[in-house]
Amino acid sequence: MSHAGLIAMQFRKPALIISGKWQVDSSGRKILIFKSIEYKIVQKKINGFDVCIRTDIEEKEYTLREGDLLILDTQAGNMRVLGQGSNVLALYEGFQLYNSSNELLATVKNEREILGLRGKLLRARHQLENVLRRCDDPVTARYALFEILLNSPTSGIGMNYRDKYFLLSVLLNNPLSANDTREYLMRIMLELKSGFTDAVHKATKDMPTSAYAFEILYLRLDIIHQMQVLESAETALSAFGMVPSQNEDFSKDRIEALAVDRLSILKRNLFLKIKYMLNKGNDDFRLRHFLRQHDRLKSILSFSRKSNSAIEKTKEELSDQDNEKVKKYAKRLIIDSAECGFELYNYIGWKAANLAEIDRLGKEDIVPPWFVVTDMAFREMMQTPVKEIDSGNGGQLVSNLSLREAIANILGKKDLNNRQKSIQIRSLWERTQLPGAICQAVTEAYKNIVGESVVKDKADKQAGLVYVAVRSSSLEEDTEAAAHAGEFETYLYIHGDDQLLYYLKQTWSGLWTERAIHNRALLGGEAKLKGGGVIVQRMVDSCVSGVLQTVNIPKGNIREMVINAGLGLGEGVVSGTVAADQVTVTKGIDPEKELLRFSYITSDKTLQIVFNHHAGFGTIPAQTIYHQRLRPAMEYVELCQLVRNAAALEKAYGYPLDIEFGIENDHLWILQARPVASFLSVLNETIERFPFKGSDNLHNKK
Repeated sequence: MSHAGLIAMQFRKPALIISGKWQVDSSGRKILIFKSIEYKIVQKKINGFDVCIRTDIEEKEYTLREGDLLILDTQAGNMRVLGQGSNVLALYEGFQLYNSSNELLATVKNEREILGLRGKLLRARHQLENVLRRCDDPVTARYALFEILLNSPTSGIGMNYRDKYFLLSVLLNNPLSANDTREYLMRIMLELKSGFTDAVHKATKDMPTSAYAFEILYLRLDIIHQMQVLESAETALSAFGMVPSQNEDFSKDRIEALAVDRLSILKRNLFLKIKYMLNKGNDDFRLRHFLRQHDRLKSILSFSRKSNSAIEKTKEELSDQDNEKVKKYAKRLIIDSAECGFELYNYIGWKAANLAEIDRLGKEDIVPPWFVVTDMAFREMMQTPVKEIDSGNGGQLVSNLSLREAIANILGKKDLNNRQKSIQIRSLWERTQLPGAICQAVTEAYKNIVGESVVKDKADKQAGLVYVAVRSSSLEEDTEAAAHAGEFETYLYIHGDDQLLYYLKQTWSGLWTERAIHNRALLGGEAKLKGGGVIVQRMVDSCVSGVLQTVNIPKGNIREMVINAGLGLGEGVVSGTVAADQVTVTKGIDPEKELLRFSYITSDKTLQIVFNHHAGFGTIPAQTIYHQRLRPAMEYVELCQLVRNAAALEKAYGYPLDIEFGIENDHLWILQARPVASFLSVLNETIERFPFKGSDNLHNKK
């Protein structure tokens, strides 16, 4: 379920994945039927260990209706359904209005706007007060407590102390819910203290051996966030005489010193690696990535920005080389994989740029042959005249418009929803002819891939057809800030010039799916598209495929890799339509020198996605042979090879990666890779909101 997790991070939303079945109720509304295991927890101390014992375990079935309000606790891995009661929805609307107004109030300068937002804050507080005074439901009261004490918007601007105190006093003075509120408050405090203590212990243990800046910043921010919530809750409770127990000794300066010391060591080690590469004089594709890592560490340790002349000179030389390469390839319609790289991302998109870097960095032959149709080709296509279209003004037809202008007209229509806009835009693409120059460039590059990939039999004749995969590489997707995973189209098992050119247009038109239009608006981007490329890659007929993430995001464990591996093609794994094995691997082990430490959970893989032999292109779901269903999808040797390559790529990039792979005839192929976008948000939050002070005293307090 890689894409679900990446999308949740992209929109900075908590997410849980549950198993259930969609149905339609008698009124025609969608409902989700799901089951949950419920139990009581008994905590005991046995032989010095804290042991949790689950008792009274039973499975219950629940119904989730469209419009139900949910509370997700991703750290605890649970979900509470609050339903659609009037009090619950009124609270939700009140908190939404309060948070949005509060965030805007911190940014606006205009006096009239400030007065208007203050009025909205008062209205939201009044609405919340009215609901809390009459609240008689413990679950609703707990939801209110969660929002008041624990929940803060993504901007970090939470409820001010005065309003927090006022709303808590309303709840605590409500005779219908006061007792439960006090009891729940104390439970919250115990959980907060426990979580904070665990975060401090983990940071103290892991920071001194951290291999990446990302882990250090992640551990530090976790402590800062938990400390802020804990201090805010303690201040609020002490005002009501509910004085919590004292925290164990905690030195913020000590954590800061640990972080700064380790970051400084990582920076020094990077400098030595770069210096060694420069002295050696050989071209090493890791150099670009190490320089990028070094720059990030300089921005983090902003109090110590001493420049090294050799490094600065190397960066200037690399920049000059990049500029020369850009001049050479900027007008190309097609660029071969060997010529691609980070330096051309503006012309080929980030997916193609990342694929090229994997090709450069890999010690093995791990990327199938490919080329990219460039942003230049896309822009040329967008200037192509379209046939007459309906202007929307009483059926009047408009002509002499370019494809770009026609799309802009459709996006600007207020009377169309996103689905209707998407349908009309894709219809435009269907009616627009590809320019001859693009057709010629694409088909020639395709012939090269066929010639490179053809398999011959004993009689030296071609054995079987060579198929390709066509996937987007827009400037929006697979960036360090956002993944847009699974948002745009991929077409598999394409063969022949006509099919390729048709699906090239389909891929471009897929940049305006209903979901893509919606997401651009949600992320605050412009309605128009930035552009990018399209990758044409030799099709890998995978018997096993899947996704590897170099961090365990659900568990918040930076020192584990997580792999979802299924049978057949990866399309089913990344979309969640087929069952996949889950492998968790402990990082920091070289599989060539010692045995991997991993856990392997085998799923019942009843379905797999395979080539549609009947149609001659595309894919279909197929039943798995019974005796293969419960066998592990990956062999140990394959697992070692995958982990080794993923670790090497993460080391070069310096941040977590999401890698899609396929295994074909015992050969490992990496099909694409993207940054796990959370690393950039951690970096930006550190620099913008919680920078290191740089005091020399930090290094003396340990």
